[in-house]
Amino acid sequence: MDTKNAAPSTAPLASVADASASFGTGRVFIFVGPAAVGKNTIIKRVMQDMPALKRLPTATTRPPRDGEQEGIDHFFVTLPQFQKLDAEGKLLESEEVHSGSWYGVVRQPTEAGFRAGDMLVADIDIKGAMTLKRAYPQQIVTIFVLPPSAEALARRIRKRGGASEEEMEKRLARAQYELDRADECDHQVVNDDVERCTAEVREIVQREIDQAKAQQK
Repeated sequence: MDTKNAAPSTAPLASVADASASFGTGRVFIFVGPAAVGKNTIIKRVMQDMPALKRLPTATTRPPRDGEQEGIDHFFVTLPQFQKLDAEGKLLESEEVHSGSWYGVVRQPTEAGFRAGDMLVADIDIKGAMTLKRAYPQQIVTIFVLPPSAEALARRIRKRGGASEEEMEKRLARAQYELDRADECDHQVVNDDVERCTAEVREIVQREIDQAKAQQK
């Protein structure tokens, strides 16, 4: 697989595209939004307040960041390992989000969570989120985290640093691409105040959990 030019993987979805109803009452709450919008801060706060939620680790070829744990935040793999997982149909979707960094949702823990009735949380890019939503419309709940403004987001991205000007421009373009697709998600929240935004997300998640429980009766 030529990872520089390869399109996102969709072949594994052939076996699950019409199978959503056969899975259990578990849910995956996918947080979508551009880098530096504050998704992980909100995820951590919501999970602290709602202990029933579990993190769904995704596979990635990028190195671990400070505080990230193998098998909890991500499955950290080499590029050849990632390609092998994809070729074997063990990834439900895969995407090169930043130059050289691939991400993918692993089939086994995702479907096992559905069947066990788990309430899972993941941070996935917009393409991957929509791929999963199409495959599992009943189990996937997408929440797009918006910045107060595009200008505020650009300041946050530049403040992070750690990239050349060319790479920075790519990140800004990627951010705008994601913002342009925000209305494709089930819910949108604005992270203008982290406490208020977290409270809004908690309400969304609780409503979805209550609906899932009602289906069991």
